[in-house]
Amino acid sequence: MDLPVIGAHCARKDCNELDLLPIRCRCDQLFCRQHVFPDLHNCSYVENTPVEPITVDDSADRKKRETALCSLEECSKPSLESRVANSADRTGRVPAVCIQCSRSFCAEHRFPTSHSCPGSMTSVAPRNEAAKALLAKYFSSQSAESKPSSVSPTSSPALTLKTAKNEKKSEQMRKIQWMKMRQSALPGDLKTDRAPIDMSERIYVQVKLANTDAYKVFWFCKTISTGRAFDLLQQRLAVSSSNIWQLLKELPEDDQRRSSLAYDKPLSEEVEDGCKLLIVKNV
Repeated sequence: MDLPVIGAHCARKDCNELDLLPIRCRCDQLFCRQHVFPDLHNCSYVENTPVEPITVDDSADRKKRETALCSLEECSKPSLESRVANSADRTGRVPAVCIQCSRSFCAEHRFPTSHSCPGSMTSVAPRNEAAKALLAKYFSSQSAESKPSSVSPTSSPALTLKTAKNEKKSEQMRKIQWMKMRQSALPGDLKTDRAPIDMSERIYVQVKLANTDAYKVFWFCKTISTGRAFDLLQQRLAVSSSNIWQLLKELPEDDQRRSSLAYDKPLSEEVEDGCKLLIVKNV
């Protein structure tokens, strides 16, 4: 079976290159992209046509010549418009030119961003001006017209937004800090370290002795009793057995009080995950 013929050989005899997308000259011959111009193949149409100055009536031919190659200076590829300009059916055909600068480019440089289109650069200005006008309308005018004495810190939208962002950022920092603490947590019961417990079944606490600065993070099984966890913490922290100790729960930073725990209840019912506990002498 014979293969279908694709493309055509350049009509210039010293070239004869097989071009898959040959271009037809006005002399009705097909040429490769290097020899398509009339002065490169001794075009018979040009030789038989008297040279006349370009007038308004020749604008279509001038436009055709201008769109023969890609409009980008460093590119010599045929433009998309030159491929379709000589098609037989021109009814309803949309010109293959840039929609912003109306110049003709090759397939590689057809998009505005690929040929630094001046139209795309100028079109950004109206959007920027509209945005500035909108900001000036709703923010600048309010601050200029209102008196400084009548503005409260909570009434400003900018301050409210900034406060919300700061609170969100602080919450994210607390979560990251707590995740790092979890990674460094030690098992409160060494027996559970030999029998792995799922992360969802663990509870983490921060513990320190009275009159010390550093907290240590331990994890327990949620079902362990508070009294058993207290005994294990005394062992892990090497608390002296010559004294009687008490386990207290520290309340939030704005509350200086401490809460005692019920030793007969599960630890997960007495404290929340990440709670701070303090071991003090029972006086």
